[in-house]
Amino acid sequence: MKPTTWVPSPNATVVLACSGGKDSTAAGLWLREQGIKFRAVFYDTGWESDETYRYVEAVLPEAFGVDVEHCRNLPKMKPERLAMAEAFEAQWMTGRVSPMVRWVIHKAMFPSTVSRRWCTSELKVASSKRVAADIIDAGGVPVFVVGVRADESEKRAKLPEVTLGDAIEWRPLLSWTRADVYAIHRRADVPLNPLYEMRDIQRVGCWPCIGCRKGEIREIARRDPHRIDTIRALEALVAPLAAERTGEGNAPAFFQARRENEAGERPCTPIDEMVEWSQTLHGGEERDNQLSMLGCMSGLCDA
Repeated sequence: MKPTTWVPSPNATVVLACSGGKDSTAAGLWLREQGIKFRAVFYDTGWESDETYRYVEAVLPEAFGVDVEHCRNLPKMKPERLAMAEAFEAQWMTGRVSPMVRWVIHKAMFPSTVSRRWCTSELKVASSKRVAADIIDAGGVPVFVVGVRADESEKRAKLPEVTLGDAIEWRPLLSWTRADVYAIHRRADVPLNPLYEMRDIQRVGCWPCIGCRKGEIREIARRDPHRIDTIRALEALVAPLAAERTGEGNAPAFFQARRENEAGERPCTPIDEMVEWSQTLHGGEERDNQLSMLGCMSGLCDA
């Protein structure tokens, strides 16, 4: 790895955006190794897996040597819809406040990978902007540390280590490899998020993401059927709200087609149909009879 040469200014407030994933965790471990004081902020979507919440809340504070702050961006809701959201959280989210659930009910729609991907802007970006604004208002300079590596994609390979602005974005792991990430976990004796040990789960984030892969749907349905039940209940709750908003009877669903059909529509597919499809081989017709085979498929076992 090529060592970083950039150093934050004395009045900088270094903020680690930690997701519970391997790269942001590695960035926090590196900051601690370097003796750089930092805040660890978890932009809580209220839609993560229980494993990720346990990891963020129980493992990372000790690993980083600092508390992990939960930052949530919640909509301003009408009283009746807020009551609806709180009742849903109590029943389906073990009482945890869920920005995702609240925004879905507030907007009476699910985010879309094509036309209305508001989940990132409302759940993550808005929270980050609020953290930056608070630091600036206090006379500081926000420096956001992001665990991005150049070898992840061509797009990321073109990123600079530092992007300057009112809020500075610093990517100290840009030249790191996956092996470097595993190595710092071993040095610090910090385990990886348990999600990486699951077949077909290669990322840490929303559980599930609206743009997740077929295998991820299959794995979530197998390991966490309660989340499938939760999505089904949320689809049923949002259906009359969406009909009221649009005046149409098309029931919304968590997963929406990424391409238009011949009628120029992007149809929604209810969660039960998506789970059934996830059990099939390529082509969606023949059932995969090897799905019961367990094992680490992500190459992370040795880490």
